Amino acid sequence: MRVGLALSGGGAKAIAQLGVLQALIDNDLEPSVIAASSGGAVTALFYATGHSPEQMLELIMNAGSYAYLSPNFKSGGIFNMGRARKYYHHFLDDVTFSDLEIPVYIAATDLRSGKAIYFSEGDIVEPLIASTSIPVLYDPVEYMGHFLTDGSLANNLPYEPLVGKCDKIIGILTSGFQTDFKSTSMRSMVNRVIEITTYNNAVDKKNEVDLFIEPPGLSSFGMLSISKAEELFELGYMYASSLTAEFENFKNL
Repeated sequence: MRVGLALSGGGAKAIAQLGVLQALIDNDLEPSVIAASSGGAVTALFYATGHSPEQMLELIMNAGSYAYLSPNFKSGGIFNMGRARKYYHHFLDDVTFSDLEIPVYIAATDLRSGKAIYFSEGDIVEPLIASTSIPVLYDPVEYMGHFLTDGSLANNLPYEPLVGKCDKIIGILTSGFQTDFKSTSMRSMVNRVIEITTYNNAVDKKNEVDLFIEPPGLSSFGMLSISKAEELFELGYMYASSLTAEFENFKNL
């Protein structure tokens, strides 16, 4: 059985996907093809280049909470992706989509058309940078004639590229948000708008996949809670490990 995996964003909350992915592997549900947005794009590309979920967690922890951010006060975002670009090139340099161990589709949002653009050919670093460029916080990315930002804005659970390329699809949503929100700054308002937009455009698709996984408890984490990486990984792993019956039903559909 060929399993397709659709991964959402969620900033640091997407680290929970690594724990879920490990549980899927433990239950013989390794993905054969992946489509992903934003934080999920990091998971997808590093996994498809041979990194295990635990190795990815270690890389995140070694990078440090803000090791890849650079101040940027003269352009479209508070931060630019200069250090992230160097970091990704260090691990993924010269790797193209055709070099990946499994097919991957990366979603980014075209700011001109307002639609999702999917990348599956050529260089992988620039599509990754574009897909993870949270609006306002990071600069948009100009690439292949597109003006791109965070993929989760247009499609936060991109199952569509998987249709016809696998037998069944698993969707993982890691974009939960708190319901007792109180605005304390313009930045918190921007983050809130992004969280609402990305969550709603993903959760509406939960009936479009064969198995939908949304780890509970992610609302207590922020989009930049990278220092909580181990806790997020464990949260995702423990929840997904409790879904043994669901996994068996999925296999028998």
